[in-house]
Amino acid sequence: MAEISFFIVASTMGVRTRSTICARLGSGRKDMLIGEFVLEAKYKIDKREMWEANKWDRLGSAWWRDLRKIEYEVDGKRGWFKEGVGKIVGEGKETLFWHEVWAGDMPLKEKFNRLFRLSREKDVCIADMGEWRNGELTWNWKWRRSLFTWETDMLQDLLSTVQGTKLKQGEDDCFVWNHDPTGKYSVRSAYNLLNQKQDDRPDHKFKLIWDSKTPLKISAFAWKALQNRIPTKENLLKRGMIEETTGTKCTLCGEKIETASHILFSCPVSWKVWCLCYDWWGIKTASQEDGWNHLRQHVGLISRGRKKQAWSTIWFFTVWSIWLWRNALIFKGETQRIEQVIEHIKVHSFSWIKARLNPDLPQSIWFNNPKEACKIQVQ
Repeated sequence: MAEISFFIVASTMGVRTRSTICARLGSGRKDMLIGEFVLEAKYKIDKREMWEANKWDRLGSAWWRDLRKIEYEVDGKRGWFKEGVGKIVGEGKETLFWHEVWAGDMPLKEKFNRLFRLSREKDVCIADMGEWRNGELTWNWKWRRSLFTWETDMLQDLLSTVQGTKLKQGEDDCFVWNHDPTGKYSVRSAYNLLNQKQDDRPDHKFKLIWDSKTPLKISAFAWKALQNRIPTKENLLKRGMIEETTGTKCTLCGEKIETASHILFSCPVSWKVWCLCYDWWGIKTASQEDGWNHLRQHVGLISRGRKKQAWSTIWFFTVWSIWLWRNALIFKGETQRIEQVIEHIKVHSFSWIKARLNPDLPQSIWFNNPKEACKIQVQ
């Protein structure tokens, strides 16, 4: 695998940022980086665009395409190396407030894009966003205009997010490698990471969905959900189908922005549905918030065998039932108890599994002890 062979080279070079890469290739002078000029001459790409342009995908050699994948975005995703590098914020003098990931799991400009657009300080460091008083950083917001009421509520969400990161006056910001307990980059940890990423290949994901013995419309919905292509409030807002004033909070919990992963997996309400579903099967497990990881974990909870398809079917019916619950609340104003959602999962999964997988499936045992009914051995 090209990426695995390349990270050995990257580690010896000490690759971390664009300037570091080019400095290793050239003389080290940031204003006259030989590496950039070599690449510009070879691939006929303006050096100001070479690290962002998709021209690498068709002009670059396999080695240089892998180099770009380390840090810079490919197909809308961060490179494996950039994704693995975290930052411990001290005083915040070397961390951009809006652009870097330091509070939560994404840049604040993405999570609070409305406030970012209103800010008069888009490119300043954390420390410059306020003043230190008695060891605490007091925020000094500067907006282009006065905030509306709903924007003030968004600002409170922003404050709650940044308060989760403890700033320390007098301490420098530093980088850490998230895939090693020591926080230091190692060849072994990178090798393990890249091997693990092989499970994310499109063909592997494709089989997880389309090899399942579930109704086609449910499989299609699950596929779109895992691609974040279902009409959640977040997606409707992006497509201009709803206004920001309409609200983008989760229909079930009303706490966070309604994304596909939130409404189906990490929402406190849907999480209870999953807990009751696993209790029904007598399984205790921690739940994943990412959709693909959630599906892989679910399927992996049982041993291999003919009846494994029956168990995976439960995942699809649970996702589908949560979405139907959400739609009934929005379009019909119907409120259902979580127990009713579980009942929906039990009834419809029983009917489908009995018709497609096991004609002799006993209904009475299924509702009380599905493992016994399906003869599934849980690991």
